[in-house]
Amino acid sequence: MLIIKYITRYIRIFLLPVMLCAASLVCGQSPYPLTEYSTENGLSLNSVNDLLFDKQGFLWIATADGLQKFDGYRFQTFRHDESDKKSIPENAMFGIYEDMDGNLWITERAHIVFKPKGSMEFTDLTPAMPAFTFKFPRYCVGETDSTVLIINYPEAVYAVNKTTLKINKLCSFAGITDKEGIFMLTRVHSKDESSWFIKGTDKTGDLYAITADGIRQFQNTHKIKVLFLVPEKKDSLLIITDKIAYKASVHDPFSVSQILLTEFNAAGFDNVYMTPRRVGVGKYFLIGTREIWLYDAGLQKIIPFPYTEYFSSDLIRYLHVTATDGHENSWLGYNGIGGIKVISPKKFGLFKRPDKNALPYSLANDGEGKTFVGIYLGDIEVYDKDGLFLRKIKLPEADKKFGSPRALAMIDSSTLIAKSVIDRLYEIDTHTGSVRSLTHLLPLNTDSVPGEFEFGMQKIRDGELWFSYRNSIYSIEKDISGKNRYSRRLICTLPLKDRINNFFRNDKGQLWIGTLERLWCYENNDFKKMPLPPVHIKHINQRQDGTVWATTMDGIFILKDKKLVRQLNTKDGLPNSFVYAVLFDDMDNAWVSTNRGLAKIDADYHITSYSSKEGLQGDEFNTRGYNKGSDGTLYFAGVNGINFFKSQNLVSKGEPSKTMLTGIEVNNQPYLKNLQPEFIETVNLPYNQNNIRLSFANMDLTVPEKNQYKFRLKGFQPDWTLPQTNNIVQYILPPGEYQLYVLGANYEGVWSKEPLIVRINILPPWYQTIWAKILFGLLALVVVGGIFYSISRNRYKKKLRKLQMEQEVQKEKERLSRDLHDNLGAQITWLSNNISQVETARQQQQPLEQKMNRLKEGAGELMQTLRETIWILNKDQVSAIDFFDKLVNHASKYIEGYPSMQLQTEENILAGIELNSGQALQLFRICQEAVTNACKHAQANILAINASSTDSHFTITITDDGKGFDTNTENPGHYGLQNMKQRAEESGLQLNIESSPGMGSTITISIQV
Repeated sequence: MLIIKYITRYIRIFLLPVMLCAASLVCGQSPYPLTEYSTENGLSLNSVNDLLFDKQGFLWIATADGLQKFDGYRFQTFRHDESDKKSIPENAMFGIYEDMDGNLWITERAHIVFKPKGSMEFTDLTPAMPAFTFKFPRYCVGETDSTVLIINYPEAVYAVNKTTLKINKLCSFAGITDKEGIFMLTRVHSKDESSWFIKGTDKTGDLYAITADGIRQFQNTHKIKVLFLVPEKKDSLLIITDKIAYKASVHDPFSVSQILLTEFNAAGFDNVYMTPRRVGVGKYFLIGTREIWLYDAGLQKIIPFPYTEYFSSDLIRYLHVTATDGHENSWLGYNGIGGIKVISPKKFGLFKRPDKNALPYSLANDGEGKTFVGIYLGDIEVYDKDGLFLRKIKLPEADKKFGSPRALAMIDSSTLIAKSVIDRLYEIDTHTGSVRSLTHLLPLNTDSVPGEFEFGMQKIRDGELWFSYRNSIYSIEKDISGKNRYSRRLICTLPLKDRINNFFRNDKGQLWIGTLERLWCYENNDFKKMPLPPVHIKHINQRQDGTVWATTMDGIFILKDKKLVRQLNTKDGLPNSFVYAVLFDDMDNAWVSTNRGLAKIDADYHITSYSSKEGLQGDEFNTRGYNKGSDGTLYFAGVNGINFFKSQNLVSKGEPSKTMLTGIEVNNQPYLKNLQPEFIETVNLPYNQNNIRLSFANMDLTVPEKNQYKFRLKGFQPDWTLPQTNNIVQYILPPGEYQLYVLGANYEGVWSKEPLIVRINILPPWYQTIWAKILFGLLALVVVGGIFYSISRNRYKKKLRKLQMEQEVQKEKERLSRDLHDNLGAQITWLSNNISQVETARQQQQPLEQKMNRLKEGAGELMQTLRETIWILNKDQVSAIDFFDKLVNHASKYIEGYPSMQLQTEENILAGIELNSGQALQLFRICQEAVTNACKHAQANILAINASSTDSHFTITITDDGKGFDTNTENPGHYGLQNMKQRAEESGLQLNIESSPGMGSTITISIQV
C-alpha cells in the first residue's frame, strides 16, 4: 500500500510526461529520415511517372495531370490550355530529360514536347514524327552536341536538332514487331550515357544499345535471362541475370569479365518493365514486386535494401521512378498510389531494438562500447557500439510492477549500479548479467514515502560513485579487495528540504546541485544559491571554457564564476524551452535534447536544430536518456528509440547550396510569366508598377521549412536582415536603381557562398527622367532668360517709347507748329494784311463793304481750321467713319466757292475702324491740301472722295477731272504736293499721286490700322 501511495503521489508530477511520450508510440514518426509529398500538400496527382532535378536544383515531376515544378515550398503546375498555343499539348506526362544546354524534353504517350532553357513555353514536335502506335510512350534515349535522340516504339530512333528542332530518322529497329516489342533496360541521365533495350518480355532476347552512331544489336545466343543492366562507366556494364551478377564491356555484354561475389534472390526481380533506378552516386535500386536490392558500385556489392524502415511492403509494386538531388537525398515516385517519398542519408545512428514500444528510461556506457538501457517498467537492455541488441539483464519481476531503472552508472569497468524509482539499488555484473541487491545502502526512510523518483548518479573515480537521495548526496565505494563489499558515506545535505534532481561534480571539486526550484554550488563545505529565478533543473554539465550549463523546463542557464552570463530560449533559436540534458562533444559543441528534437550550440552560440526529418528517433526525448561514451559518442534516448552519433562523423551534404529566385509578382500579378524566374537577373518596371514581391529558395530541399534567408536591398535598406525562415520579401519602391542581395542557408545553417543578386530598376515618370530634367533645366534657363530679356526688353521699350514719345511730341510740335504756320499762320497773316488794307481804305475814305466781307470769310475759315485741329487733337482715337464725315463736310463747304464744281462721295468702311489722332490730323491735312488743289488749280468739274477699309488698312481716294499735271515736273514756288509727301512720310502714311496733263488727278492715302 505504501508503494501505491508513493506512485499515486508522484505520478502527476513525474510520470505524466512519460505517459504522453508512451502514447506517441502508437502513432510515432518513422525512425528514419523520410519526407512525404502528396495531393494534400500540392502534388497534382499521387501517381508519379518521372522525376528530374534540373541543373538549377529544381525538381520536375511528370504526372498524368500535368507537369510540375517544385522548389521546396510550392508546386507549380503546367497543364494544357486551349487558349494558349504555347501550353503543353496534353496533361499526361511520362518522361522528362534535360539536355546539356538546360533545355527540357518532355515525353507524353503520343507527344514529344520541347521547352527551351529559361522559358515556360512548350513546343509540340509530334506532327513531325510518325503516328504513335505502341503502348509505351516515347522517351529520350541519348544526346549529342547538336541533337537529342527520341525513340518511337518500336519503329525507329529519331534525332531532333536542339536549335532548329528539325527531326530526322536516325535508324530503325530491324525485325521488331508490335507483338514482340523492345523494352527499356536503362534510363539516360546525361550526354555520355547510352540507352539499352532488350527484345521480348521474357528477358532472354537480344540486347540493343542506342548511340549517336545508331543501334547496335547483340545476339543473346545462350538465352541468358537479363534482369537488370547498369551502365557503370562509359565502357563497362553490370549485368544481373537470374543466376549471377557480372561485369562486361559495352562492346560485348554477354562476355563475362568479372563476377561479383554477392548473393541475391533473383525470384524477387520479377518486374518486367522496371529499370535500375539511380539513388545516389554509383548507387542503384533494383526493384522487384516483393523486394528491393541496392547495388553500390563503390562497394561492388548487391545488398538488400531495408525498405520496410521507410514504407510498407505493399508499396513496392508501385515504386516507379527515383531521382537524387545534390545532397544525396533519394526521391521516390510511386505510380498509382504513394506520391513522393524522400529518403535522406542517416545523420544519426539508431539502436535496433527488439521491442520498439519499450520506452528507454536511462542510459550508461562501459569502456568497451556497450550501452545499457534501463526500460520503463522493464529490464536493462544491452547493445553493442553499432546499436545492435545483445541481450537483456533481467530485474526482479516484483520490482518491475511499479519500478523502473531510473539511474544507471558504471562504478568500475565491469559493474553497473542501477537505481529504481521504488528505492531499489542493484549491482549488475556486465559480463555475466548477474544482479545483486544493494538496497541496504540507501538511507533509511524518514517519512511515509518509500522511494525517490528523481535520482542523480555520477562516477567520481574507479570504485566510487555518488548518488542523490532527497536533499542529500551520498558516496558508495566498492571494496577494492575483491570481496564486493560496499560502504556509504554522506557528502552533504542541503540547508533546505529541497528535493535534488541531479548534480555534477567537476575537476575543481565544485559540486553543482539542481533541485525542483533552484541551483546550488557546494564548495569548501559551503552552500551558495545561484542567482536564478525559481526553475526546475533537469541536468547540469560543464563546458571546457569553465561555463556551467543548467538545462531546465524554461531553457538553458549558463553561469561563469557563479554568475549568470547567458540564458538561451526559443527566442535564441532553441527548438523548445523544455530542455532535458546537455552533452559536449569533442569539438566542444553543446548538444541538447528537448521536446522538439536535438539542437547543436557552437562556440558562438549559433543554434542548429535537428528533428525526425533528419533521422532522429522522433522529436521528443527523455529526462535521463543521455550519456557520453568514452570514445566521444553521444547517446540520446527518446520516446521512439535511442540515437547515437559522433558530431564529427555526421553525414556531410557537400557544397553549400545556391539560393535561387522562384517567383516575381508586380502589383499582385505575375511578372513575365512565360520566363522561369531563376533566369531573371534584372527587373525593369515603370513607376506605377512599383509594388514588387519576390520569393526565393535555397536549393537544399532536405528540410526546406528550416532553411533560412538574409536579405539586403541596396539603395533602400543599409543592413542585412536577421536570419529568418520566411522566403518572401515585398517592397513598394520609389523610382530608382536597387540591388537585392539574398543569402540562403540549409537546415544545418550552412550559408550560400555567394548571394543571389536581383537588380530592380523602377523607372521614373517621364517628367523625372534625366532628359526631362535637362529639358526642364534648359526650359527654366530659357524662361529665366526670357524673363530677364523681357524685363530688359520692356525697360528698353519703355525707354524707346519714352524717347519715341518725346520724338513724336517734338514732331507733333513741329508739325503743329508747321501746320499752324502753314494754315492758321497764313490765314492770320492774310487777315492782318486785309485789316491793314481796310484801315488804309477807311483813312482814304474808300468803300469798305467788300473788304469787310472778305475779312469775315477769312476769319470763318480760320475758325473752321482751328475747330478741325482741336477736334482731332482732343481724341486719342478717331473713328474712321467720323473722320470721313468730317472730311466730306469740309469739302462740301470748301467747294461752295466754286459753283461749277460737283462733289461725289462713296464710303465702304468696316465698323470699329479707328485712327490714331496724330495720324488722323496729318491725313486730314493731306486731304485738305488735295481738295484745295483740286478747287484752286485743277479747274475740275467733279471732285470725288471715296473711303474704304479692310481689317488692316483704311484708304482715302480723292479724284478730280481737272487739267492734271506732270508728276515728274517740279513747280517752283508751289509746295503743296511736297508738304503732302512730307506729312505722309513722317506719319507712316502711304501716299500715291497719279496725274497727267489733261487726264485729271487721283490721290490715294492709305493708313495701317
